[in-house]
Amino acid sequence: MKSTPKKLLTAVMVVTALLGGGKAGAQPEVIRSPQPPEVFRQLVPQGAVIDVAETTKTPEYGMGTVTFAARRTGKNGRFETNYLFELTIVTARTIESAEKWRMMYRQDLESKAGSKMKEENSTVNCENDPPELTGYPWGSGVRQRSVCKDTDGNNIRNEIYYDGTYYGLIEEDGGVFKLFTLTVKYGENPGEVGEWTEKAVQLISETGLDQL
Repeated sequence: MKSTPKKLLTAVMVVTALLGGGKAGAQPEVIRSPQPPEVFRQLVPQGAVIDVAETTKTPEYGMGTVTFAARRTGKNGRFETNYLFELTIVTARTIESAEKWRMMYRQDLESKAGSKMKEENSTVNCENDPPELTGYPWGSGVRQRSVCKDTDGNNIRNEIYYDGTYYGLIEEDGGVFKLFTLTVKYGENPGEVGEWTEKAVQLISETGLDQL
């Protein structure tokens, strides 16, 4: 089962208390919004609609999450292009906890990418190329090309789609960790997948907890 930012936030809050990063037993204030922060709304492509969105911020623990799923009608018509943005920001309060978290997060990202490489794409009437794993300074991404047959009357045509899932970690001064998963499904060309991901990573690197 894939971890959601909300579940990760809860888990990190427990770890924070165990490692001395917060007040054990205290109930922190959680600020919630049903919309993504303004800084990330530019990641919703023109013509796309947001299906699900939630932003949370827990200032006492130096934590926050942003999640949104958007979709737009594809030019080919059979599938909609789907975008999923998941970000969790956490703050380690001690050098010791930062070292432990760094190791834990890196292992988790490697595990997720490895599992994604083994995942089977079972879309009906589609043939899939082997998935490709690419490393980046901030993490890794798995991309796959699919050729799908679409029947229009007596005509059968091939439609090509690109899926990409990217797992990343950006560490900043002060023990701040930004963990993210970025997904594009049924992209119409590899450039679309890459450009959206590149823009998302840049915005994540430039955005702090106070902007959520």
